[in-house]
Amino acid sequence: MKFTLGFILGASVGAAVVHYLNTSEGKALVNKVKADAEEVSENLTGLADDLAAKTKSLIGKGDEQSVETGETILILDLNT
Repeated sequence: MKFTLGFILGASVGAAVVHYLNTSEGKALVNKVKADAEEVSENLTGLADDLAAKTKSLIGKGDEQSVETGETILILDLNT
């Protein structure tokens, strides 16, 4: 009984969502979500690029400091 009720309720909600997404409002919502997701993706790509550049800069500074102090620093190349 619980399974059948859950199945019918789930199917009803699914049908309502599909119906809403086929309306002009639903299509506008989908387009807005796509645009927002693309913007977030671009922002995250920019942040990742900035982080990679800063990391390379810090690794370079670490190389310089190791030469100045004579310390041995293990540097892992994460690009391989």
